[in-house]
This record gives sequence, structure tokens and C-alpha cells, in this order.
Amino acid sequence: MLFSFSSDLSPIYFGNTQSKYHTQFFDHLMSRAVSLLDIEPESVSILNEKRYTVQGMIFSLFPEYQIIGQDENGDAVYGEPDDDEPISFAKKIYLNINTLELSSEDSFSWPQYFGVLALMETNHYIIQNDWFFEEMAEPPPHIENWEEVIVNTRIRTLLSISETICFGESLVQGNTPTQGLLKDKISKQAQQAVLKRHQPLNNLKNLFVEFYFDSQDKTNKSELARKFYRSLPEQQQKVVCSTLDIRNACRTLINHLNKFLNNTPFNPYS
Repeated sequence: MLFSFSSDLSPIYFGNTQSKYHTQFFDHLMSRAVSLLDIEPESVSILNEKRYTVQGMIFSLFPEYQIIGQDENGDAVYGEPDDDEPISFAKKIYLNINTLELSSEDSFSWPQYFGVLALMETNHYIIQNDWFFEEMAEPPPHIENWEEVIVNTRIRTLLSISETICFGESLVQGNTPTQGLLKDKISKQAQQAVLKRHQPLNNLKNLFVEFYFDSQDKTNKSELARKFYRSLPEQQQKVVCSTLDIRNACRTLINHLNKFLNNTPFNPYS
């Protein structure tokens, strides 16, 4: 799980974490996140409730974080994707605001939810690094550039949190509503560009869904994915996976199939 369900976000909000490791790097970003949240200090406990709403959004947009494949019996395998490219939760949520409907009774606005996500990302980094440094007496012997790994992880986290806050701040405009759906406020040109860029891959994913339903034996999704992928011309295989790695290609196809088979609308109270 990327984020902790049980860790209290209040210390991050008030800037008094007990962590001993590099929290000063986050001070300025957390100040901006707190400005986005704009809640009274005595109401800070609501952050732990709103964290579950953000987690629900992430699960609805990244079903592969729940089902990443299947075992030899065709049963679902749960876990995280093994992709080289980092996933931006903030960007995914931002581009899908029009489909992630907030309840009319929700007291939080979209900028506030991006503030919550920024706290969650910071909280995860601090917990993760405290655990690493507390548990290990010395760097792992199999990682020669351990210090570089630590620094790069910190940089990636800072960039991700900064991106999250920037998305939230972009929604705080005098002429932009910040409650409920932000219809027609997100750049339609940007959305069209994203759709156009991913259309060839989406077409092949949908073809695999048709291939699956046309198959008489549906017990082994992995085998069906391999069979479908191998039937494609090399140019289309590269669309599914640029490196032509059949394992990654099959995972992409199966993730899409699982999303199709298990598709349920986002419910902020589920």
C-alpha cells in the first residue's frame, strides 16, 4: 500500500513531526499545503477522514493497485504495478476531476483534497525513511550507491509533492468554482491531446477485451494475453510495450481487462 491508513496526518499539518530525517526540506511545501486546506486548527482531525476519500479516488483511477494479474488458476493477484515510469496520482486525479464526482454534502473543495494528498505523500516519505534508517545499522551491501538512492528518492518525493500542490493552487482562481464538479474548467485541449496520444493503445486494449470474450476457454487470462500479443504485428506490439517485453505487455492487457470486468463507479463513501 502506498499510503498509511492509520498514521495521523495532524503532526504533518502542524509541522511538529517526530522524524529526525530531513523534514526541513518539506517546510515550505507543507506551508503551501496548509494554505490550500484552509481549515481551523481545531478541525484538523477531519484530515484523517478525508484521506480515505483520496485513497478511494486513487483506487478508482488505478485499479492495477488492487489487481495486477492472476495466478496459474486464473485467480486475481493483488499488489502494485512494476512499471519503470513513476505514477503521478495528482496528475491522474486532476485530469479526471470531471468524472470523480464529489458529494453535494462534501465540505471539502478540490484544492483542499490536493492539500490532503500532499500531506499523505509527505507522511509516507517520512514513515518510509524513518523505518529504513531505524532498522538498518548500515547500508544494504547489495546496493553500492545507497546514498544516491536516498537522495534521488527524496528529490522525486519533493517534485511529486510540489506538483500536487501546484495542481491544487491552479484550481484556486477567483472565477473558478472549487466545490463539486469543475465542468469545462479543465483545459479541453489538454484532455483531447491525452486521449489522442493514448488512442492507439486503448484501441488494442479494447481489441483484447473482444478477444477474451470471443475465446471459448476464459480460465487463463495470462495465456490469452500472450496469445493475443503474439498475434499482433511488431509495430502494434510496440504500442502495447515499447520494449517488446511480453510480461509487461500481458500485464498491461490483463490490467485493462480486469478494469473492464470489475468496473464500478467511484463512490466517496465506499
